[in-house]
Amino acid sequence: MPHVLPHKFPAKDPGDDLDYSWDLTNLLETAEQIVTINTTTLGPVTVPPLVIDSSGIVAGGKIVTLQISGGLACNQYTVTVNVTTDAGTPRTFERSCILPVEDR
Repeated sequence: MPHVLPHKFPAKDPGDDLDYSWDLTNLLETAEQIVTINTTTLGPVTVPPLVIDSSGIVAGGKIVTLQISGGLACNQYTVTVNVTTDAGTPRTFERSCILPVEDR
């Protein structure tokens, strides 16, 4: 069965600075690891904007973690990661997820 990623992250408050993760283990071969991450956010241009403060690769190169802050309540943003692996012929995967921002 293919690995299905969530289509929507749990909502965050505009004042929250939270970590969100994608587990890509089921997309990777046993010894394959993620070696690079590129991130983007799409959605309304807001003040304050949604910001990806940092990104990292954890769990032996299988999970991507993003630290996200900001955003304006009552908006939804699309967060996209594009990763490259260390396979003999490097593979790339792109995944997107909706991140709602709500006053809590």
